[in-house]
Amino acid sequence: MPPPVSASVLKSLKKASIEALKSPSAPSKPQDSPRDDLDLLPQHFQQFQDRAYWDAFFRERKQRAFEWYGTYNDLRPFVAKTVEGWRAGRKRERALVIGCGNSDFSADLYQEGGFQRIVNVDFSASVIEEMRCKTRESCPEMEWEVMDVTAGLAEGLGRGSFDVVLDKGTLDAIFSTPESECHADMMMDEVEDVLSPNGRYMVVTLGQDFILGKLLERFGGSRSGDWRLSLHAVEDPEAASPFLIIVGVASRGQAGEGDGKRISVHFDDAGRRLADDKARTFRAPDLADVLSLVNMAQERVAVKHELRDIVPGRFKGEIHIWLAPRSTDATSEIVSAAPDGPRYTLSIVDLVPQNPAPLPCAVFIIPQGREHDWLFSTADGLRQVGLSTDYRRLICVRMNRGHVFRDMDEVKTELGPVVIDFVPVDRDPAYMVPYLAVGDSIGARSAVVASGELPGCGRYCVEEEEDKDEDGKDRGAVVRRLIFYRNQHVIQSEVRLVPSPQKGKQKVVEGGKKKKKGSSTKKDRASRNTCPSAQNYAVDWSYLSFDYHRTMLGGLIALTYPHLRRAAKAQERRHCLLIGLGGGGLALFVRHYVPCLEVTVVELEVGLVDVAKEWFGFSCGGEQGLRVDAGNGHTRVLLNEDESSTEMERWDAIIVDVDNADASLGISCPAPDFLTGHFLESCRARLVDEGGILIMNVAARSSDLLEGSMEATRKIFASGEVHEARPTEQDVNRVLFALKTQRPTSASKLSLGVQTEKWLDECFPESKNVDPLGLCDLNIS
Repeated sequence: MPPPVSASVLKSLKKASIEALKSPSAPSKPQDSPRDDLDLLPQHFQQFQDRAYWDAFFRERKQRAFEWYGTYNDLRPFVAKTVEGWRAGRKRERALVIGCGNSDFSADLYQEGGFQRIVNVDFSASVIEEMRCKTRESCPEMEWEVMDVTAGLAEGLGRGSFDVVLDKGTLDAIFSTPESECHADMMMDEVEDVLSPNGRYMVVTLGQDFILGKLLERFGGSRSGDWRLSLHAVEDPEAASPFLIIVGVASRGQAGEGDGKRISVHFDDAGRRLADDKARTFRAPDLADVLSLVNMAQERVAVKHELRDIVPGRFKGEIHIWLAPRSTDATSEIVSAAPDGPRYTLSIVDLVPQNPAPLPCAVFIIPQGREHDWLFSTADGLRQVGLSTDYRRLICVRMNRGHVFRDMDEVKTELGPVVIDFVPVDRDPAYMVPYLAVGDSIGARSAVVASGELPGCGRYCVEEEEDKDEDGKDRGAVVRRLIFYRNQHVIQSEVRLVPSPQKGKQKVVEGGKKKKKGSSTKKDRASRNTCPSAQNYAVDWSYLSFDYHRTMLGGLIALTYPHLRRAAKAQERRHCLLIGLGGGGLALFVRHYVPCLEVTVVELEVGLVDVAKEWFGFSCGGEQGLRVDAGNGHTRVLLNEDESSTEMERWDAIIVDVDNADASLGISCPAPDFLTGHFLESCRARLVDEGGILIMNVAARSSDLLEGSMEATRKIFASGEVHEARPTEQDVNRVLFALKTQRPTSASKLSLGVQTEKWLDECFPESKNVDPLGLCDLNIS
């Protein structure tokens, strides 16, 4: 069972603020779109370019309009921006609608917008004849032509003869895959040819990366001539669709105006419309920033759709919120306005309420400094928090490092427009969402003593705080942690440092004191105390922060005890390969508790070694039996075809302690490459026959992934032994142990705890507490 929720935490959960959330009115939707019509849509991308397919499609529709990406009313604001003459009261501008299909868009523009000089083209003769007959009386001046939009438009209609080209989904159909880029280029060549010198091209699209990239390059890039491009979003307050519909308006003859910024984006990273004076502008070299912004908005819209209804038991984590800067000077810097990462990260918990009449939802503010607690960092913990309330959904908010949060009022003000995207759509429109918190404040962050950036790991910081017991009394030590901003709710490394005996009984020393806010700059913090472990601190060998590290160390000793004991008695060195350094804690503890093992650490992130040495008491060298090699641990283990068995590098133990940077794969440790048959076979080949052991930490949200990794290991190590250990009942980590050969019968009969105790007694005979880490109490199955 998971640990119970602290009574003091639950009692202090209270309503801190109430924000009224009123749902805006939804855009009008077509009434004649029965479910059966979806069966008519293309089953293959190639059908989008097949004339016979579209003839059959419109024949089956039986004159009922099919509105790709919305109706005229949905798109009216963007048409108004595009058709400048209409807004100025002039109706004589000429418009071309390409790929018109049987949409009522043109007829509505004619009748409601009063814009009459419209030519419609489509390559389906049947639909053109259908629409010509349908609109003959209601739109007598409107024209309908059978034409291929990729060839002959300018020749058939005249070069420079149109002021506006309107495209509602045609580019998406033509450019349905990246391989059909040539068709898109041909169509856009035709569009440019038929447009007047000050013409405008309005395109409605779902904005796949390759399509949006083409638009940006063509109409906003450095080689786009005299074009400017503005991007808009069709808002969908009811989240009826998982897709963000984007309207691009390319304007010719305006690139020379202003400050050289060719692209403007008129929606925020949630897909909400921005006023023209708040639009974000970009220069030609910033195309990647535009794509990044659009992708964030697309992801938000997709998540909003996914979460529109409550699904009891669902947990949706790691929803990042990048807030726009408060400055009105909107530039391309918007995407990088928060260099330390998203300001907030949300987790959505849908609950099975205990109360027969629960309330719809609430926002819960996770206190700063406690985001690593099991209660606030895991799905099960947050569910337990949620079940202590009377809500069907809890929107849990983590305030991220690298940002300053003044108080609860500021947090509520910033989150007000954000949480509206994550409340259930079936709520009463008058319902006001309450904010819950632990205590009266937003919490306090530990002191940051250093920060920096590593090429592979990104931004990081080193935090420290005084070590206190359950009653809040100072233990006279400092707990120091390494945090990567890419995964802020996880402590990458942690050590407890105590005053070095050589320095006397100092309570807190330089580098361990919490400095007052603002008393030093980042440069000052990084430059002082170059090697705290050597100057003032010593690692506390009675404290190993992570339960899974304790399990790894205890299992190494217990499962290979006979092998290690013989080596120790003969004063022989054995060899351990550790993949992944972190702060160096595991390497130090293996070297300390198993002195006959020489440890070689392979670390891909070279700069991490300096961080470990400077802030975590790590030291290495040949005389210490501990060294670090820069490189890829996965590649180091893989067998080389040219490598002979006599030249093969072998180890007594291989320990894999690495994370997976791609959280979308459902496994956080290790990267999937470390669980392949090829890697496991290579590990087995590189282990010595007697006592050789592979130890790996596996953390997966999916039980299928976890069981699959265990099954693959059992298959490859079938001639040996495979064991699994769960460090604690609430731990998501599983430690996998694979012995190359079976242990001697005499050893396997002894309990693992007894063997561990024997080893510790022999290695540390003078110690009063031979097992301060509790290594003898492990449960390995």
